[in-house]
Amino acid sequence: MLRPFTHHNRISETDSERGSTAVELALLLPILVTLVLGTVEGARMYHAWETLTHAAREAARPLALGSGDPVTTARDNVPGLVAADVTVARTPATGNCTVGSNVTIVLTYPLVYTIPFVSSGTKTITGKATMRCGG
Repeated sequence: MLRPFTHHNRISETDSERGSTAVELALLLPILVTLVLGTVEGARMYHAWETLTHAAREAARPLALGSGDPVTTARDNVPGLVAADVTVARTPATGNCTVGSNVTIVLTYPLVYTIPFVSSGTKTITGKATMRCGG
């Protein structure tokens, strides 16, 4: 024989479902937060790389044409990054380049990152550009 449905039985099932939902949330929330913040940190790293690559191209241009300072140009073209932390390396190391040869600019930047529950630290991001001297 079927038992009649009572209000008491319905409340106990709802309380049980609420408890299991809270447990599921407690188990999944750290994983979801880690995934979201890891994605954000990955996007920050990509932005830094893209910015450094653009700044390296801009810095190689005056060096290849024999006009302007590549270090100043590079540091003027890194929006969103701390310009003083950008390290500029160039080839040739000094002077102007000869017509027909190549000039290379390599920019490095220490990017501090934090991914909760996984890791944190500093990742060195590098952007590089090469241009032919003499236009």
